[in-house]
Amino acid sequence: MGLSPWLSKASIDKNAEQLGVFAVYLGQYGANRSQQGNTYSTICSKLCAVRWFHRNTAGYDPGVNASHAILLRGTRRFTNPVVKQQPLTARLIRLIFEELDLTQTRHQLLWGGLLLGYFFLLRRSEYLFIGRQFHNYTLRLEAIKFYDNHERLVAPKRAMAVGISLNGAKNNQFGREEMRYHSKSNDSLICPVRAARWVHKAAAVLSTSANDPALSVTQ
Repeated sequence: MGLSPWLSKASIDKNAEQLGVFAVYLGQYGANRSQQGNTYSTICSKLCAVRWFHRNTAGYDPGVNASHAILLRGTRRFTNPVVKQQPLTARLIRLIFEELDLTQTRHQLLWGGLLLGYFFLLRRSEYLFIGRQFHNYTLRLEAIKFYDNHERLVAPKRAMAVGISLNGAKNNQFGREEMRYHSKSNDSLICPVRAARWVHKAAAVLSTSANDPALSVTQ
């Protein structure tokens, strides 16, 4: 664009103009390989990131004027509304189960992964591939542990609880390890311990190594 990466400390009008150009560019082309325009919320997040970086690095907030707010309102009008997704319920999980054949290894992995994500409230990036890639904090097979009632590590068949460790997440940029636990449920179908067992059973057939993503399919 031929513009300086640093916004002015004094000229609010110039800042509004430059941020406005940036917002329009994001709306039309985005900042991605597919060059698809960003949504209103993404544009606002990136504009806030620019101002935060100035405050954190240069020690000042490059202010903007009223025209900047008007531009953003206009951008919002041309952004498609967010499609709200319905929550995953136990009833829906049972319907999904009816469509699976747990004699098939991949169905075992799918079922176990679905329940782990449900019980441990996992974000997509925390346990699934994103396209053909996965994040470095994706749940690994070795991070799934089985425990008895005395919190001792046991074989999956003897487990009364399951624990997972996550090293980082979308909202944990410093990679702090986080442990999450769930006890065995009284439901013979929807149970976190049984979910982890299905994942381990499928992983054994697929020869998944301990450091691989737990839900990877290597065959």
